[in-house]
Amino acid sequence: MLIPPAEWPDVSGRRVDVATPAPARFGFIVSKKVGNAVTRHAVSRRLRVACASVAGDTVAEARVVIRAFPSAADRGVEDLTAQVRRALRKAAALSPAAVSADDAVDDSVDVSQKVGQS
Repeated sequence: MLIPPAEWPDVSGRRVDVATPAPARFGFIVSKKVGNAVTRHAVSRRLRVACASVAGDTVAEARVVIRAFPSAADRGVEDLTAQVRRALRKAAALSPAAVSADDAVDDSVDVSQKVGQS
């Protein structure tokens, strides 16, 4: 059913679902190489938390697909969040304000070097 323009909720005359940009969407690929079903689900939950904390800093309507490697099973949420943020910065999917804020913060832990230390 079509809604007449006079009843659209936005005063500009555009429908809200068309006028407002969609938030970023994240998808996850967690294969059996990561572990059994319990481990894969735990990795998915940790990735979901990591992406939720970064979602406000992404550009509108970004579509992001994250493939989890087997080493993700041993990572905590903080490590995964740092990796997601670094990947989004590299892919230019972070908003300009978030990039400038990230540049001001000194990353004391490089996740890729942490793997080599263990």
